[in-house]
Amino acid sequence: MCIAVNPYKWLDLYSEENRLQYAKKKRNELPPHVYAISAMAYDGVAARSVGGAAAGVDQSILVSGESGAGKTETVKIMMGYLASVAGQTDGVVVKRVLESQPLLESFGNAKTVRNDNSSRFGKFTQLEFDATARVGGGDPPLVGSRCRTYLLEKSRITGQAPGERAYHCFYGVARGRTNSRLDLTQQRFTAKGDLATKSIEGVADPDRFAKTWDALRLVGVEDNERDAIADLLEVTLLLGD
Repeated sequence: MCIAVNPYKWLDLYSEENRLQYAKKKRNELPPHVYAISAMAYDGVAARSVGGAAAGVDQSILVSGESGAGKTETVKIMMGYLASVAGQTDGVVVKRVLESQPLLESFGNAKTVRNDNSSRFGKFTQLEFDATARVGGGDPPLVGSRCRTYLLEKSRITGQAPGERAYHCFYGVARGRTNSRLDLTQQRFTAKGDLATKSIEGVADPDRFAKTWDALRLVGVEDNERDAIADLLEVTLLLGD
């Protein structure tokens, strides 16, 4: 279990040098770190018996903390670490897995008074490693992932508290899609929320929209399906009128 705590300042904790240290040394030889938890979990998956046969077992990591503590960022750091040590040869699967997290943020995260990028849902992400396909006889590679989501805060779509926004995807479509039919100041579902904020964590809404649509393509969503998703997002807000 990992408890996320936001120090509210940048710390030099996630360098390549640190990652290599936690990949090579045992957990009790280094200070506590997100990398240490990730490394221990991967070691449990990649374990071998004395005779060399695969002996790994499924591992679980629970990331908890208060709103704004950094749970989402912690999960991304863990996944980045696991992807980096998983021995993928072409990197396609790794890229898809890592891009899936920002994609989830676009559709399930929103600005609140405490956190500009607050996850308004729960998620259980499974990373899949193949112990029978060890690259060069080494550790099992990452071959895929799946994600279960639950408890999405649906009420946020139809109204937000002062200073808060609906989900990022709505602002992305309204401000980043060519010929969008949406005017957020006139849509009943968004008019009373925060319309002054036009970027989250330094990423402008149109840029987030572009990245989201690129990520959808990367994970296999066809162009016509992406257009349909954008249409559905617009229709959802238009229903409020």
